[in-house]
Amino acid sequence: MLASCSHGPSAETKAKVAAFDSAWTAMGTMAKSCEDSLHACVAMCENGCKAGDAMECCEHMKATKDSLMMPCKGDMASFQEMEKAWDAEKPMWDSLMTQFSALKEKVAKGEGTDKEINDALAGFQAAMDK
Repeated sequence: MLASCSHGPSAETKAKVAAFDSAWTAMGTMAKSCEDSLHACVAMCENGCKAGDAMECCEHMKATKDSLMMPCKGDMASFQEMEKAWDAEKPMWDSLMTQFSALKEKVAKGEGTDKEINDALAGFQAAMDK
C-alpha cells in the first residue's frame, strides 16, 4: 500500500529501465552498423556495375561481358531492395528512439507508475524483438 502511494517508479522499475537501456543501446549500435554496411555495399555494387557497363569491348564479346555482369547487377538489385526496406522502417525506429528517450527522462524525474513504465517497456521490448 505504501509503494502505491510513492508517486513514482520503484527502484526495481528504475533498474529495469536501466537494464533495458543497455540492450536498446546495443541494438541501436548494431542497427547503425548494419545500415552503414548496407549503404557501403550498395555504393560498391553501383560503382562496380557502372564500371562494368562503361567498359569498352568488342561487339563479339558484348554478350560475354553482359553475362558476367548479371550476378553483379543481381546483387546490386538485392542490396537496393534491402536499402529501400531499411529506409522504410527508419522513421519507425526514429520515433521509437524519441519515445524511449522520453520514457527515460520521465523515470529520471521520478514520474510515472510502475505499471505504466513496465507496460511501456514491454512495448519497447516487442518492438525490439520485431
